Parts: sequence; C-alpha cells; structure tokens
Amino acid sequence: MERPDRRTYLAAVAGSAVAIAGCFGDGPDDPSPAEADAANATDDSEAVAESDLDEAENATTDDSTAEDTDDTDDTDDPDETTAVLEFDLGQQLEIGDLAVVVSDLDVTDDIVDADGEVIEMASGSAVAVVDIAAQYTDTGTDTGATAVETVDDVLEIALLADEEPADPLATPLSPLPVFEAARLAPGEVIRTEIGYEVDADVDTDALVLELEPVAVDDRVRDPDSDADADTDADDDGNDDGDNNSDGDNDNTEATSALVTLSTERDESDAVILEQELPDSLGFSEAVEHDGLTITVDGLQHGNNLGGFMQSDEGHEIVAVSATVENTSTRDRELTPVQVQLTDELGRSQAAAPGVLRALADFDGVTIDAGETYDGTITYQIETGIDALYWMFDFGEWGTDRRESWQLR
Repeated sequence: MERPDRRTYLAAVAGSAVAIAGCFGDGPDDPSPAEADAANATDDSEAVAESDLDEAENATTDDSTAEDTDDTDDTDDPDETTAVLEFDLGQQLEIGDLAVVVSDLDVTDDIVDADGEVIEMASGSAVAVVDIAAQYTDTGTDTGATAVETVDDVLEIALLADEEPADPLATPLSPLPVFEAARLAPGEVIRTEIGYEVDADVDTDALVLELEPVAVDDRVRDPDSDADADTDADDDGNDDGDNNSDGDNDNTEATSALVTLSTERDESDAVILEQELPDSLGFSEAVEHDGLTITVDGLQHGNNLGGFMQSDEGHEIVAVSATVENTSTRDRELTPVQVQLTDELGRSQAAAPGVLRALADFDGVTIDAGETYDGTITYQIETGIDALYWMFDFGEWGTDRRESWQLR
C-alpha cells in the first residue's frame, strides 16, 4: 500500500476537524471586525433598498389618493364657495347680516334729485337709476347681534357697463340717507335709488350691478339655493343635488354677486323687503339711553295744523311732534340726520322744514343739561302710504342704537 503524501494527509485531518467542530460546537465563531463591517454594510444596503421600495409604494398610493380627490372636486358640491353668483332683478341675495334685493333699472336723461331739482346731464350722457333695498336680518340683539349695522361696513357696490365701473352721481336721487351710509336697526329696511352716469345709448344687457363683502370672511349667499337644496333632499335625508330649472345658483356661497339688470323675475316670484320692527313704540311711549329720553307725542296732518298747507301733487304734509329730555350732565345738540320718517318698504320721506317755520324743529337745537325740548318736524309724503315709522338714531350721542315708533 502506498503511503499518502504528507501534505495531503494534513489537509484531510484539518478538514475533518472543522467538520466536527461545526457539528458539536456552541455556534459559529465571532466574526472578525472586517467581516462585521462588511455584514453591516450589506444589511444597511438591504434596509435602504427596502425603505426606497416603501417610499415608492407610498408615493404611488398618494398619487392615487390625489387623483381620487381631484375626481371628487370635479363633482358638483352645493356647499362649494365659488367666485361669482348671478342674480336677476327681484331676486334676494345675502351678504353678512344684510338681505339685498335689486328691484328695477331705468336709464333716462330726464332726472331730478331728492329736492326735485333737475339734474343737467352732459350731451350723450344719461343716468342709470337702480332701485335697491337692504334689510338688517339679525334680530337677536340680546344674544350679541350688532345693535346697528351700517351698509357700507358690510358690502361694496358698483355698476359695471361693459365690465367697466360707471361713475356714481354726486347728487342723491332720494331723501337721505344714501344707500351705502344707511344705518339699520335689526329688522329695518332701507330702499332707495342710486344713480350712475352712463352713455345715452348704453345697451342695458351690458349693465350689471356688482356687490362684494367688505369682511374677508363674509360671503355672498343665495337663499333660494338653500331652499332648493332642502327640496331636493330625498326621503332618507340624502341630497340628490340641485335639479332646478329656474336659473337659480347651484352653489350657495361666493365671494361676489352680479345682478343682471336686464333680466327680471316674474312678479309673483319677486321679493319685496318690508320693515320688521316688532319692538316699535307707539304714541306717548318713551325710550331712554344715557340720560336722554325721547317721546313721540303725536302725528298731525296738514289740514289740522292750521293755515294753508301747500304740498306737491300726489303728496300730503304730516308733522311729527316729539319731546327730548336731557337728564345727563352734558349739553346735547339735535341734528336732522338723527331722525328719519320711513314707510313700510323702507323709503325715506322728505323733510319739509320750511312748510311751517313757526314750529320748533330739530335743526341745530342745543338742549342744555337738565332741560326738556319740544319739537315738531314736518314731512311731505306720498298720499296713500299705509304704514309710517319714525326713527331716532342715538349714534350721534355715542350710543349705537336706533329706536322706532310706528305712527300708522
């Protein structure tokens, strides 16, 4: 038998020893530092690869979610806020706590101001007369509502002719206050006419009235859309969408309103705002704020005032008698802007201070502290007015309140 080579023998013995150690030992020997670093690097590479894969999967999921969201945004949402809501003449819109209705448009070159004086227009020019009304609808003064709301604190208004703003007339067409400066008690209405200078041959189809909220968090709302959304809800309370065919807005809120002045609603559908002043006082009833007490004593007609009362055709003269008691420690001045006679639609009636000069009126009268003043204000009103309200504004004296007396 041949003797094996020594080197071959030693290699075989060493291999057998390693095999036996692997079968009976506690585990593999600790790796060397170099081997550990290599293993860690491999593990880190695998972890990074797995992380990259997870991120890719998440990105794919996010893209799918975004696509789903985009698909959802493309559907009609009745509560969605849009840029513009469009309205017709006679249709109510709401901004903040004001309800607004634009009732009529008339383009004419034959126009008079609030005092009956003719307004001379330049050649080729005319006046677009817009009939507009607003009502302060928040009557919850006991729960934090503003006691008095001023129109221009809530909305801005402009007439657009071919998308360009028209210049408003500097001369009022109706008795004061002008629309934007009107101060309203809860439930009170202001209805007046606003004039804008336009070309005499202007196309009325190109005239629109733009109204925008002043406060950034206020919106234009279409109350008809709210009502239609309620009507369209099914028996289970689910909203099936706006299925109207009456031209109302599908969305309920927007950042701007455009009133098309050439499109008028049917008379049966037109909205007319009326005074809602349930807390109005009556004759001989008084109200006091900050040491000033106002009492309306009576309403007299021209025939009962004595003397010859001349009024314009279709009008009559009335006189409101009131008492002002100043129990404060300061002198107070009465001004004509503090008082207003208005009808049930919110139209101001023109004061006629020169009719009875013998009567003590409210123009520039100072009431000393502790004194009482009896005054009478005369007005020329249209015949046939059913309801009359006399408003007294305490704002000039530092109290943001308007009080009303129903005279008819």
